[in-house]
This record gives sequence, structure tokens and C-alpha cells, in this order.
Amino acid sequence: MAKKENEPIGTIILDDKYCIAVLPIDYSLARRRKGKDGEDKFESFAWFGNISQCLKEYVHQTVHDDLRAKRGISLPEAADTAQRALERCLQAIQECFPTYEVVKKEDDIVIYPSRERF
Repeated sequence: MAKKENEPIGTIILDDKYCIAVLPIDYSLARRRKGKDGEDKFESFAWFGNISQCLKEYVHQTVHDDLRAKRGISLPEAADTAQRALERCLQAIQECFPTYEVVKKEDDIVIYPSRERF
């Protein structure tokens, strides 16, 4: 049976609050929320055509969460938060797709099938 367009083909857990659902046609960024039944679940709130855009939004959300929690942070603290978030992203992608090579380029992240497979 073929997967539907909106069924995830993989889930990348970024931290205890956020994950990325890898869909056949795009990527969705999801935040952990309490459902009406009281259960924690991930709820998608943004969709992107490529993983780089999705990861940039995750980094933005992480810095924004820090700003709200601390009621303001310095620029170096924000940069440090963003760098840690990006490093978590790269590690989470590698763990979710171990047969792929994750490459961070200047302003982009590219996921290649591992050279060992060819």
C-alpha cells in the first residue's frame, strides 16, 4: 500500500519541544503540545519545501523561546543558542538517516545518499 502525501516517511526529533516530520512532498516543523486528552503530542505549525528552510525556522524558534524564557538575551547569547540549535539539527538528521551524508554549506544544509551505497 502506498503512503499518502501527508504521512511522514521519517521524524527527526530535534529536542524535547520540536521535531521535523519528513513528508514525501515537504517538511513540517512541529512543536510538542498537550492535547485535549492531556497527552503530549507534536503538532505541526509550519511547512517548508526544503529542510534548510525548516531548520532555519527551528533555530529562529529556539532563539525566540530563549528570549521569552529569559525576558531578553544578549546578541552573543542569541548567537550561541542558534549555533547549539543548528548543531542539534545536524546530529538529529544524521541519527534519523544514518545512511545519508549531511553536509553544512555556507547558508544551506544538503543531505546526500552515502557514497558507500554506490
